[in-house]
Amino acid sequence: MRKRILNCILAAFLAAAALCACGGDELHYLDTTTAATEETVPATEAYPYTPSDNREPYGNPKNISMPLQVHDGYLYFMIGNGMDVPMELVRYNCESGNATAVCPDPLCDHGDADCPLFGMRGNNMFVVGEDGNIYYDAMTWSEGKALYSVIQFDTESGKTQMLVDYGDTYGRNSECYTEDYCFTLGGYWDEAGENYITCVMRRDLHTLVSVPLFEVDQKMADDYSYSYNVLFIVGDRLYLSDQKCVFSVNFDGGDRRVHFEGRGDWKSRTDGTYMYYCSAEGELCRRALADGAEQRLGVYPSGRSFLLTEDFICYHAGESVTIGKARIRGYASDTVTLDAGELRVCDLDGGNDRLVYRFEGETATVRPMHGVVIGNYYYCTYHWWEDPDGDGIYRDGADKYSWATNGKSDCDLLRIDLTTGELTRIHVE
Repeated sequence: MRKRILNCILAAFLAAAALCACGGDELHYLDTTTAATEETVPATEAYPYTPSDNREPYGNPKNISMPLQVHDGYLYFMIGNGMDVPMELVRYNCESGNATAVCPDPLCDHGDADCPLFGMRGNNMFVVGEDGNIYYDAMTWSEGKALYSVIQFDTESGKTQMLVDYGDTYGRNSECYTEDYCFTLGGYWDEAGENYITCVMRRDLHTLVSVPLFEVDQKMADDYSYSYNVLFIVGDRLYLSDQKCVFSVNFDGGDRRVHFEGRGDWKSRTDGTYMYYCSAEGELCRRALADGAEQRLGVYPSGRSFLLTEDFICYHAGESVTIGKARIRGYASDTVTLDAGELRVCDLDGGNDRLVYRFEGETATVRPMHGVVIGNYYYCTYHWWEDPDGDGIYRDGADKYSWATNGKSDCDLLRIDLTTGELTRIHVE
């Protein structure tokens, strides 16, 4: 099933929204433009695309809370609202601009249990493994009790199988994938069913058998001030952190090697030679896996979050900007203040740090939410603020979201060319 796509350059972006800085005198509306559609103009003519082999380095963890997932040059995300428009997982080809349903049945409306991906509609939590298969959270009900599991959807056969049965206790964490295994923090109940044993798990993606590799110190597992993290994979070794040191084991959990003292949190990433992370002060650093030598890179990503690729690092930065007053129930402030209005990139050693795009003018109230890098481009969902009265006061409902959430059924993405800074809007419905 091919989905309807709209692509347009941001000159006419968000035509119905009043994107303005604080103050009614500065209110202006964007001109309305009719965008090219997939059915009338090929996407490659609607906007340029420059191919690139740049990608996230192999072995880094998958985050199930990210509504944008990436595999082999494709973006995966949900559309639909689960009510009048069934939830549906789509695959977007970044080069051609085409979006298709991941469900292989062209006649499926994805609205009932006959759809193999129906089980993920309740929580929109999934990852795409290195094998190209979908691993999604499913929730079912039995005798008034919610039951949780992880389902493997084979994208070639279209079949589903249960990978993990959590029962009535949910516990999915960050995961690292190879084409054969998934490594994650998990556990099991002892024979008496009284004590939960926290351990590092290896899940075979072919046999669907999960085995514990080694137990985690239970005192640490029970102390929420500590965090035991599965970090990433390099070669045939799994790297982990127990907040005391960064160490690695083989895929059977043996041959433990301590690489250096110090923490490594779930935001750490690797390019196979270094571990990249942010210090307590928020400065981006890297440490050599071979000898633990640390290098401070001199850049400060907002929220200590960054996107590591094989060629460069992409991150958000910038001073906070107050755009107006807030008259919103439950809002924690009486003003609306936005952070990190700059998209920047730098080399892997922190050099050649440069501004790619600044959200200002017509995009002053737009901020990216969930971002990924594919090749030369940054893709993201986003949110924005509307002040249709132009009085500088933002009221209930002024904060808008671009992805399928809160009853919204379609999805809008921004694509920013990391070479030219050109911004394109992509609409999928």
